[in-house]
Amino acid sequence: MAKKFTEIKIWRFTLNLLVLSLVFGGVMVVFGFLIKSQAQVIGKQQAELTALQKKEKNLRELQKEYQKIEEEAQKILTILPTPDNFLQFVNYLEEKASENGVAIALEFPEKTTSQKQTPASTTNVSAGTAGQSSKSQTTSTSKTSSPQPQTVNFTVTVTGPYTGLLGFWKTLEGGPYFVTLTKVNLQLPGSFDLDGELKLEGELYVDQSFPTTA
Repeated sequence: MAKKFTEIKIWRFTLNLLVLSLVFGGVMVVFGFLIKSQAQVIGKQQAELTALQKKEKNLRELQKEYQKIEEEAQKILTILPTPDNFLQFVNYLEEKASENGVAIALEFPEKTTSQKQTPASTTNVSAGTAGQSSKSQTTSTSKTSSPQPQTVNFTVTVTGPYTGLLGFWKTLEGGPYFVTLTKVNLQLPGSFDLDGELKLEGELYVDQSFPTTA
């Protein structure tokens, strides 16, 4: 009888232990699921926070770049000639002509124009020798038509030695003024010892305060 009672107690203890194990296991499964779900939520929030921080960093960098661009734009506006200081451009050309040992004749065939179409750029180089007909080579490059800022048309005729002509040409294109050459005509004699002629037609970008014509 005592042995049977002992066996019953053992079975009850085992059953209770099994139930407790099942309950504990179920709690651990639920707790693990909750932890996993919470970890996913936290991971998603961290990813969103990282993305926002990256966007904020990019925005600050863009703001810095915008400030730099705005400063450069203001500098460009101060460089463009105005009606009050336009003679400085003429003085600049005369100074560079003197430095390169050439003579220039400057003309402004048309008044200031605004929002015009860019014409084709043409370069013409002619060379001849005594007793022979002149040979010429013309190269034309078409540009895409697009609205242009306000400009002043000019023509400058340069006479002098070959090296001086090329030096003045390079100086004009690489100088502080915004210039677009629309036509270049270079005529050289049969000998480089003789003076040649360089004719440059172009547009000078000017300040918006210049009067315009249709």
